[in-house]
Amino acid sequence: MSTPIIPWMGGKRRLADRLIPLFPPHERYVEVFAGGAALYLMRPQAAPVEVLNDINGDLVTLYRVVQNHLEEFVRQFKWALSFRQVFEWQKMTRPETLTDIQRVARFFYLQQRIGKKNKSGAAPTSTTKGAAPPQVSGYPPFLFSRLTEY
Repeated sequence: MSTPIIPWMGGKRRLADRLIPLFPPHERYVEVFAGGAALYLMRPQAAPVEVLNDINGDLVTLYRVVQNHLEEFVRQFKWALSFRQVFEWQKMTRPETLTDIQRVARFFYLQQRIGKKNKSGAAPTSTTKGAAPPQVSGYPPFLFSRLTEY
C-alpha cells in the first residue's frame, strides 16, 4: 500500500479508508479517471491486471515515467532549486521542447509548488520563505513500488 505521489484536486486519499472496504474481490482494476490515483495506490494488494488512465496526458506520462524510468526521473531533481525565477522559467518552458522525463519532472515540480499555496494564495517559490524543491528522493522507497511492479 502506498500514498499518492502527487496532490490532485478531487483526490480520494482522505476517503480511501471508507471506500476501499466497499470494493468487491477483483481480478482486474481499471481506473479511467486516475487523478492522483489514491484508491489505486492505497489498496492493500494489487490485482493481476491493473489499468490507469486519465484525460491529463502529463499525469499519465508521469505514471509511465515513474514505472519505467524512476531513477532518471529522480535525477532531474538532484540539483533542483526553488526560486521565483526557476518557478517562472518552468511555467514558461514549452513542454513540447522537452523529453517525456523532463516534461513530467516539470509537471511534478509545478504541481508541488502550486499545490502548496500560502495564506495569501501565492505559491512559495523563494527559499527565503521556507520553500524547498520537490524532494523526490526523500520519499520512502515503497511509495513508487506499485507503479514500478508492472
